[in-house]
Amino acid sequence: MKIPIERSTLDNGAVLLVSQRKESPCVIVTGSIPAGSFLENDEHAGLADFVARLLMRGTGERTHQQIAEELENVGASIGFGASAETISFGGKALPQHLDLLLRNMADCLRNAAFPADEVEKVRGMMVTGLKQRLDDTRSRAADLLRELAYPVGHPYRRDGVATLESVQMIGREDIAGFRQRNFSPRGMIIAVCGNVEPAAARGSVEAAFCGWEARDHGSAQIDGGPSLAEAVRRVVPMPHKSQADIAVGFPGARRSDPGFYALAQANLIMGRLGLMGRLGEHVRDEMGLAYYCQSMLEDRRGEGLWLLRAGVNPMNVERAIEAMQREVARMAAEKVGEDEIADAQGMLVGSMALQLDQTGGVVYTVHYIEYHGLGLDHLERYPGIVRSVTREQILEGAARHLDRQRCATVIAGPVKDWRG
Repeated sequence: MKIPIERSTLDNGAVLLVSQRKESPCVIVTGSIPAGSFLENDEHAGLADFVARLLMRGTGERTHQQIAEELENVGASIGFGASAETISFGGKALPQHLDLLLRNMADCLRNAAFPADEVEKVRGMMVTGLKQRLDDTRSRAADLLRELAYPVGHPYRRDGVATLESVQMIGREDIAGFRQRNFSPRGMIIAVCGNVEPAAARGSVEAAFCGWEARDHGSAQIDGGPSLAEAVRRVVPMPHKSQADIAVGFPGARRSDPGFYALAQANLIMGRLGLMGRLGEHVRDEMGLAYYCQSMLEDRRGEGLWLLRAGVNPMNVERAIEAMQREVARMAAEKVGEDEIADAQGMLVGSMALQLDQTGGVVYTVHYIEYHGLGLDHLERYPGIVRSVTREQILEGAARHLDRQRCATVIAGPVKDWRG
């Protein structure tokens, strides 16, 4: 696999990657700044998310409506988001409107005014969303699992999720201060893909972001990982619910860990491949114990989690957990089948090829490669890397990470006779 990628560093330190696709009718931009929730404290949980939601709601010279109308008049769109590690931004436009798209992105990132009325509107939206989250069994299980898995102060413990208390405490000065302290081109990555010449794309980016000086601020290098030293189990009582959600977490790995590729294939076989892998085949289909049952391996700069999740009838909670743990034990004790590893590797290589067939998939992949430091030749090497993973490596990785004595289990839903 190979796509054209031109990489350059702007005068202000931002890294630009351009992949030209002449057949594309549009241009898509995605980017990030290392200013995520890892820069928050517990008192201001959700601050990065609050900031991201407000970036498009008015700048020094233009209102939210004026920004939206200028973009809508040419069929363009932009958006912002926050994660534990970054503030992200992205947008889409016709090639002739790339300058307009980038100008609006830069204006929002650099000059967002955070009008008081918009702050209160967003605060209300966040409160509503948090109340919905507190009433959702899947979210409650996932949130408590992170609290159990990570030590106090670790950015993945909250994962950028606010609390009702913190949202009320965050003021406009906190929001403006966060942007002022943490936003700059240092560490910024911008990827552009579509029907645009690399030189033209660079000129447009430079014009939009010129004059924005780099300065020292936080780095999205996350130290430490899950602090699971023993098996723990908790219950979140939600007696008014009809479904229970189970979340089981094991220590994962950094995306940069050489063993990550083996873990990714183990994860696919465990709970993603086909109709949710072994978990879907045995726990859901054969035993009929779950509405869904899947596995997910987080790919982050820091040490993420290997998560198993299931939605079940409350009467089936114990049997479902036992069945999930049997699959965990089997994965950690027996080599996967030849057919399973062949299917997993075929899926990884094939899905990457399909992803690169779309402009959006290309721009996401190009940014991902730069963000994780995988190298511009990563796509050429990728099929070989995937297919070089052996059954023995998968077993070794699974045995090291799927330790049932170092996992957290959370059940959220109507309480029956569960152990808590």
